[in-house]
Amino acid sequence: MQDMSDAAGEADRRKVQRRPLRVKADVILAAGQSFEVRTIDISAEGVGIVASANPRLGTPFDLRFSIPLKPTGSVAVAARAKVIHSVLSRDEAGFKIGLKFVSPDAQLTAAIRQFLA
Repeated sequence: MQDMSDAAGEADRRKVQRRPLRVKADVILAAGQSFEVRTIDISAEGVGIVASANPRLGTPFDLRFSIPLKPTGSVAVAARAKVIHSVLSRDEAGFKIGLKFVSPDAQLTAAIRQFLA
């Protein structure tokens, strides 16, 4: 059973509009290592991904992916993000990781706004 503080925390995380986004993305770590992940959803504040590794909370990295936009096709974006939660998901066959954007630029913000509209 979920206690009330957990339920309130979950509700707080979902106040921002989010939309499913299923595309491949590249994660680039500070040490220059990179690996491919899948996105799950996106909001103005962050993006959900699935990865085979479980990063530590607060881990910063760069993320590169494309956002499909109608009628123009898609736009490639880059974002700085940090890990805010991670949980093993049998359904997704990996770790579901919540990322918060760090100082998103105008191009990313505009693309997300258009995607969510």
